[in-house]
Amino acid sequence: MSMTYERAVEILDPQHREHYPSIEPVNEACRMGMEALKKQIPTAPALSGDGFADGALVYDTWECPNCGKQYEVEYEKHDYCPSCGQAIDWSENHG
Repeated sequence: MSMTYERAVEILDPQHREHYPSIEPVNEACRMGMEALKKQIPTAPALSGDGFADGALVYDTWECPNCGKQYEVEYEKHDYCPSCGQAIDWSENHG
C-alpha cells in the first residue's frame, strides 16, 4: 500500500504522538519527505539541439534532470518542471 503525502506529513509532525508497531511508516514518510525536498533544490537541465545558426549549435530543447521530460527552450522555459515539479536552475544554461 502506498502512503499518501498527507499521511507522511502527519507522521513527521513533531506534535503527532502516534506510536508505531514498526519503523516502516516512519521510514516511508522520511523517504517521501526527502524526495519532495530534493525537488526544491534547483538543478540545471540538460540542453540539446538539432540545428545550427551562424555556424553554432542552437540549443532548443531542455530535459528535466529529475524525470527526463523534454521541453522547448524558447516556449517552455519553466522555473519548475511541469511534469514532476523539479526546481530548474537556469543560471549556467542561457540564464
